[in-house]
Amino acid sequence: MVHIGNTPMPLTDILAELQKRDILTHCFHGLEHGILDEQGFVLDEVKEAVKKGVNLDVGHGRGSFSFDVAEKALSQGVLPSTISSDLHGYNVFGSVYSLATTISKFLHLGLSLEEMLAKVTSVPAKDPRN
Repeated sequence: MVHIGNTPMPLTDILAELQKRDILTHCFHGLEHGILDEQGFVLDEVKEAVKKGVNLDVGHGRGSFSFDVAEKALSQGVLPSTISSDLHGYNVFGSVYSLATTISKFLHLGLSLEEMLAKVTSVPAKDPRN
C-alpha cells in the first residue's frame, strides 16, 4: 500500500513502480501530485495503473479527501476499488467521523448502496493472490 498526498515524488513516478494488487490510498486527495491534471482530467497513468490491476483506495483520513477530486474522477469512470475511512484519533470528531459517514459521501456522489457496501466488505475481503 502506498500513501500519496504532498509527496516530493510525482504520482506518475510512483505509479510506474506499482503492480497488480498494489494499493494506492488517499487517491482522492486535493493536494499536489494527485490523480488529476491541472485541467481536472484523470491522468492517463492512473487509468493505466487501474487497467493493470492497481487498486484505488479512498483512505479518507483527515486531509486526504476532496469532493471535487472524487466527483471529477467518478465522472470520468475512475472509481475507488475500496472505500476506507482511515479513522484515527485526530479525525474521529471531524471530517471522517465513521466509515458510515465516509461511504455516505459516495452515495451523495452517485454510487449505489450495493456498490458502496461491496467496496467496504467483499472487495477488500477477496484473496489477494487472485
